[in-house]
Amino acid sequence: MNSGLVRKPFEYRQCISVIARYNEGDIIYHSLRRLIDQGVGVYLIDNWSTDDTDAQIEPLLGRGIVGYEKFPRDGPSTYFSLWRQLERKEEIAPTLDARWIIHQDVDEIRDSPWPDVSLPDALERVARDGYNCITHTVLRFRPIDNGFRYGGDMEDYFK
Repeated sequence: MNSGLVRKPFEYRQCISVIARYNEGDIIYHSLRRLIDQGVGVYLIDNWSTDDTDAQIEPLLGRGIVGYEKFPRDGPSTYFSLWRQLERKEEIAPTLDARWIIHQDVDEIRDSPWPDVSLPDALERVARDGYNCITHTVLRFRPIDNGFRYGGDMEDYFK
């Protein structure tokens, strides 16, 4: 996979999730598929993963992943800097031409508060009501065993 920026025209423009990742091969495919299946585009910032994360996302390139880059561009850093990643997300957001930008991690699940309403449709609904920013409720599911299968669907497993 190319270490530079990959941008392809795609229909997921109303709502794009910007996700920084590092060694997320165990959960990334199902996490991204869940967003893409709802009509949410995904922009990935990879912090030079060393596992099979790239192989896991390969089937989704051009099918919902609207952007991809390695960060920092000049190679892996000697230490993790959340601050630098957040600055990069801030730089990317205005370039995405989306009505809604979601800041999220790979291990988070975003849902509409209304049954049978996709996340982009829910965001459009609140926009019609005059809102341009929303919050969310966090539900934490702590693992109680080691039974999660690598590459499995975390939403199915962690009840």
